[in-house]
Amino acid sequence: MRSVRGRGLLIAVEVEGLDDPDDAYGGVVCCQELYKRGVIAYTAGHAPSCVKLTPPLTISGAEIDTFLDRLHSALTEVQAMRGA
Repeated sequence: MRSVRGRGLLIAVEVEGLDDPDDAYGGVVCCQELYKRGVIAYTAGHAPSCVKLTPPLTISGAEIDTFLDRLHSALTEVQAMRGA
């Protein structure tokens, strides 16, 4: 993970690429890993290295904890693919 930005619940996480930290498609791979874990996330159209997170306003604390566990797992998998 390179950076996190946004306001409120609208957040973007910039993910490093697989072959090169500047590779723009780390976000795409992270979205695929999140999908495997039951989370729907999209890349930012102008920046495929950024994963957009847009939870509903009614999200509970328990759902946030579950999501964070799955995000951590997905980012760990992306990092493992990079060989880091």
